[in-house]
Formats: sequence, structure tokens, C-alpha cells
Amino acid sequence: MSKIKVNRLENTATADGGIDIDSSGKVGIGTAAPAHNLDISPASGAAELKIAGAEGQEASIRLYADQGDDAADIKKLLTDTSGNFKIQHYSGSAFVDSMVIDSSGNVGIGDSSPGGKLDIGFNSSSVVGLVLSNAGTGTSARFYSGSSIVGSITVTSSATAFNTSSDYRLKENVVNIADGITRVKQLLPKRFNFIVNADTTVDGFLAHEAQTVVPEAVTGQKDATREEEYEVTPAVEEVVDEEGNVTTAAVDAVMGTRIVPDYQGIDQSKLVPLLTAALQEAISKIETLETKVAALEAAE
Repeated sequence: MSKIKVNRLENTATADGGIDIDSSGKVGIGTAAPAHNLDISPASGAAELKIAGAEGQEASIRLYADQGDDAADIKKLLTDTSGNFKIQHYSGSAFVDSMVIDSSGNVGIGDSSPGGKLDIGFNSSSVVGLVLSNAGTGTSARFYSGSSIVGSITVTSSATAFNTSSDYRLKENVVNIADGITRVKQLLPKRFNFIVNADTTVDGFLAHEAQTVVPEAVTGQKDATREEEYEVTPAVEEVVDEEGNVTTAAVDAVMGTRIVPDYQGIDQSKLVPLLTAALQEAISKIETLETKVAALEAAE
């Protein structure tokens, strides 16, 4: 195999757009004074680096923590043949995905097939899925519908608040709840366990039953289904021997679709206004009875 080796170039800069290698081995493309080992700094236009794989093959960059080939230190940036951008790390005997940005722009962290714009997957009780750090007091997250803020997560030095829009200026047709007791009596609280947690009994509601009384507290519809994409067969990474020969060809994952339940959910905090109205009605009735009893006792 023939090689080209450059030990030292003359101390003469090329014109912009050329390639310079200085006496310390730094390479400049578009710059005569490279500041880094590889410095791409064109005088005009975008700075681009193109790495293209052969037909049907991935394009990748491997990063090492040192100058050796210690596999434990390897990180890999690649674009696979399905158009997914991946950051991988070497684990034992193969590369595994650390982060994936798929062709739709969905980001998966710990999940190779993200099902949303941000999909964080982990399988350990000792791992925290998402950390929002605020050095002081203020807003850690905001939620928008279009350009309007509809909720937030705020923190103080000792507590967290989960806020939904409630300003009076956002509302109209405001009236008092006049049938609190009647509607609360229609709620059907239950005791049950979830199928995946058979040993824990909890108090709660069946979503479709609560939906008939407080529909805004429930999402989804009873017995609804949705179409889900799933991995039929996993992808196979290319394996190359020490001489550069491909011993195992890369194979893309085979995906399929199936129909799965689209489960209902409930926000039990939405029941608080109704429960408060019913409690106030009950208190009013109790106070009326207490007044009557006191009057009868005084008349005796």
C-alpha cells in the first residue's frame, strides 16, 4: 500500500481556498493559520465536511479518548442507510446507540426507535430519566399551544409547582357550580390494582365512568385503538476484520405496524373544583341545620 507522508512544509501560506499544513502538523483548509488539528475556515460560504459511505453503507466518524485502540474509549458518529443520525458507544463487543435522531427529526436517548419528538428510554431504578436544574427560584419548563403559554413547572428552594393556565382574563361565561352534590354522587370511586402491579391496591376511578361526570378530567375514548410501529427484526451492524474485510454485512432493521389499545388517562386534579363545590353545599346544609337546632334548643 502506497502512502503520502508530509514531515514539514515550507513556511509559505497558500491562497485562500487551499490547504496548509503548518510545522506542528495542524491542517488548515481555507485558512493559512490553522488553530486546530483540522481547521476548516473558508473565506466565504459554509464550512462543510462531507463523509460519504459506499452505496448501501453507513458514513461514520470514530472518536477515541487517547491514541490507542482501547475499545472502551470509542464513540461513533454516523448516518445510517435509513437516514438516521446516531451517536453510539462501544459496549463489550459491539456499538450500541446512545442517541438517535431519525429521519423525521424525532430524538431518542436510550431508545433507538423514538416514538415522539423526544423519547427517553432507560431500564434501571438507579437512573433518573430527566433532570431539570434551576440554580434559584423560577421557571424550569414552559408548555405552549402555538404561541400561547398554557402551563409551566416552577420551583422554589424547597418545592415544585405544576401550573396550568387559570388567569381570569382567559375566561368568559363564568358562573358558580350549583349542582356539586348531585354530580359528586354520580362519581363512582373504586379500589383496584393495575395488572402490571398486582400486589398494590389503590383508590381511583375508571376513566370512562368519570368522563360522564367531569369530561375535562379525562383524555381519550373508551375502547379506542391506535396504530403502532414496532421492530420486527433488529438492525445488524457491519463487522470488519483487521484487514478491512467485511465479515458481516450491515442490515437495516425491519419495521412493521400493529393495532394496540389507546388507553384513556385521567387528571384527578380536575375533580377538585367539583369536590370543593359539593363540600361547600354540604357545609351550607350543615350550618342551616345547626342554626335550626340552636333555635329549637333556645326555645325549650
